[in-house]
Amino acid sequence: MPKNTRKMIRCFTILAICTALVWSFSCKQGEVGPRLGAVAGQDTSVQIGDTVYLDLSGSFGKDYDIEWSIISQPAIDTIAFSQSDSAYIIPSRNGLYTIQLRISRGNEFSEDFMSITVSGAIPLSGTITGDSTLTIINVGLETDYIVTSDLTVSGYLTIEEGVIIEFEEDVGLIITESGTLMAENATMKPTENQWKGIHLMGQGNVLANNLLVNGGSSSYTNEITEAAALILTGSAKASVSGNTFESSGSYGIVVKDQAGFVFDNPSYTYPFRNNKFKSSGLGPLKIPVTVLAKLSSPDFSEESEESYLMLYESTYPAAELVSANLSNYGIPFRISGTLKFDQPLSILPGTEVYFTRTGGIIINGNLNINGSSSDPVILDGFTGTPGSWNGIYVKNGNTLITYATITNAGYRTLEGLEELSCLTVEGTLNMQHCEVSHCNGIGIWLKDDAVIEYPANFYGNTVSNNKTCAVRLGLDDAYKLAKLAEVNYLPDSVRARHILLQINQNNARQMLELADSLKRLIEDKRADFAELARTNSVDGSAKDGGDLGWFRESDMVNIKQLSDSCFFGRAGDIKMVTTQFGIHIVEIFFL
Repeated sequence: MPKNTRKMIRCFTILAICTALVWSFSCKQGEVGPRLGAVAGQDTSVQIGDTVYLDLSGSFGKDYDIEWSIISQPAIDTIAFSQSDSAYIIPSRNGLYTIQLRISRGNEFSEDFMSITVSGAIPLSGTITGDSTLTIINVGLETDYIVTSDLTVSGYLTIEEGVIIEFEEDVGLIITESGTLMAENATMKPTENQWKGIHLMGQGNVLANNLLVNGGSSSYTNEITEAAALILTGSAKASVSGNTFESSGSYGIVVKDQAGFVFDNPSYTYPFRNNKFKSSGLGPLKIPVTVLAKLSSPDFSEESEESYLMLYESTYPAAELVSANLSNYGIPFRISGTLKFDQPLSILPGTEVYFTRTGGIIINGNLNINGSSSDPVILDGFTGTPGSWNGIYVKNGNTLITYATITNAGYRTLEGLEELSCLTVEGTLNMQHCEVSHCNGIGIWLKDDAVIEYPANFYGNTVSNNKTCAVRLGLDDAYKLAKLAEVNYLPDSVRARHILLQINQNNARQMLELADSLKRLIEDKRADFAELARTNSVDGSAKDGGDLGWFRESDMVNIKQLSDSCFFGRAGDIKMVTTQFGIHIVEIFFL
């Protein structure tokens, strides 16, 4: 055989051996067989909830079996159709998933691996009908869930501690009559601007120590101003304590219908305790008066200066075990409609109450307004103008008022009354260091059998600028005057002087302003009473400096208001009263 031929044979032999070796080792370590190659595809990054289709199209070989499996993961997810070329996985938690592909044929097999890096939040929408739990799926402060359209719950929804939920614009969480929400130490906020808030309609709800930010983009009711981070309607009941409501659209919380707050025994959550409200659009709360009994230590310290606590027309029942109080929470009350109290009402020092035109209070029981010289109580119309609210009517009870200003009432008569009045009392009246003024009707109306029992019970008060009169006794005037003379030891006679300003339809405002000006001059001792009487009074006593001399009560039967101002006063008092003759500025000399 020629030498070149032998050389070529050796080369072909070596090539055949090398080819055989390549085929023998073409599989990854651990593979058996020459014609199987598993290729699991490229590593990838996805968002939570994405569908990841597993691709083995790069694998080679024929007639092999397929097995996809999860080697490691942060959840307990599974692969769908794991033994087919249609396999996929939907990751439910952030983190790293390691996926294995194994193809086999008889004793031959090949394996490959790929990884899936998962981030983002789980999208939620639609209706939850069964019992469900939202757990933490992300690390740190990353959002766990994004609600993309209103999420309605008719089952039992638990939101675990630390969960962060974002809501898209004007999207909310609705708990139906058959649903229940249990949320503790969770955060709920918008993806960008505002979300709609939580609407509770069912029983047994508990919200404890949550943060609700920028809720209340729109209202769940027909009232556009009732946009709130949390609203309870129908017969909803909830335990709401330790939460923070920040930057709510109109109110932090709105309570409607028969809804309210209750104690939750299983979780030991109080009805309404230690909730904090910050920068609400209108105010922290819009509630009926029944909810006042449940409020415990609310924190309004970071509300805006314009915020108020809204009470709307409702009744505080006699069956309520907690007595009714309007307390000084650091922001004023605003009252719309008539509040009725079927048990005693106390208004505590420093409380400010402002009424809309329909606002007023009717009490079936005692009224105690307990202002102090440093923390007086204020009851006024929201607009601060005469006749801008309806007034107060104390039925079947006694009234004790100290250091309070009650002003600008008399827009409409309260139920059960025929006259406009700022303060109407049916029992005894004890009033000290108060102002009752600018009523569009009667300042103080002692109705029916109402009485001021002792002179000391009506002391240091200013009753002025009331359209009809300062004080009116009821129908049985003669009896009450006799009763007062008997019980109060009123003086037989007094000596007083006055300045009379005549008024008519054309000059009423001008004369009221003049009267106020003259009264201030006298009180400030910047002018002599007698001299002012000589130059301003239209009464015959003007030449004597307004001196009326000594007179008995019976001498003034035709000028009852003037008589009352003198016999119910103290020596040195300067008062302003209106009679059929005009405006009188009166100074009492001696009793």
